[in-house]
Amino acid sequence: MLTTLVVVLVLALALLAGSLVLLVTAGHSGEPGRGGLDQALHELDRQWRIERWIYRHHRLFGLLVVLTALACIWQLLKLELAASPTGGGAWDAIAWLLLVGQAFNLAVGLVVLTRPSLLKPLETLTNRWHSFSDFDTGRSMPPRLKALLLFLVAAVVAVTSGLLLLRTLAL
Repeated sequence: MLTTLVVVLVLALALLAGSLVLLVTAGHSGEPGRGGLDQALHELDRQWRIERWIYRHHRLFGLLVVLTALACIWQLLKLELAASPTGGGAWDAIAWLLLVGQAFNLAVGLVVLTRPSLLKPLETLTNRWHSFSDFDTGRSMPPRLKALLLFLVAAVVAVTSGLLLLRTLAL
């Protein structure tokens, strides 16, 4: 739990800093009509093909997935997340869902480690591209408003995770 809170806090602070930069630079670009945030999203809105690298180095990638899944399973079992401190309910369901998900990751990692070609049909089924513009048709916001909303969300996540982290450390 502590590790998760630290990771969320660090990511929120990075998003906070990035949104501040976007807020300051919004509307200041070389292309007319394209602000800093729109330009950053446009750069992210392209396909990044990594399949060739993964298939070429499948043993390394599969070992990384297996080790990560084992570390997560070990943490879940070590911290006894399967046994809820409150006596059941949603906490147990989340813990079991995490365990099942990590078991699935372990199986996928073993397949990637030994025979990655078995995942080829699944890859062709799921490897479809959706661009940001597909979701933003007809609803264009000014770049400064987008950056401000991003800043507000990052601030709420940073404050909340920071307070939860402090409360967890105090106990």
